[in-house]
Amino acid sequence: MIEDEILREIRATRDAFAAEHNYDVRAMVAALRAEDAALGRVVVSFPARPAEDVSLGTKPTATGELTDAQKAEVDRRLAAHRANPDAAIPWEQIQADAMTRLAK
Repeated sequence: MIEDEILREIRATRDAFAAEHNYDVRAMVAALRAEDAALGRVVVSFPARPAEDVSLGTKPTATGELTDAQKAEVDRRLAAHRANPDAAIPWEQIQADAMTRLAK
């Protein structure tokens, strides 16, 4: 197991929180939900969706090959990117934005 100062602190905090709630998962969830409510955080929940390739919007094939519809979608997206490459958002920007939202 990896050990460093940050992980030790995280594990100690986790263990203290669990002990504070007698290691009762339901009590821990209730406490976290109460904290979210007190801070005005809104928890969004979506119904489960069937497994599918969300990025292409279709179910994967048994062989892993792209279907004609998936190939057409890849071609469409590639053409859109070639027509306007500046519209792409670099992964580093997406990651930074996500981390900023998580920190709130």
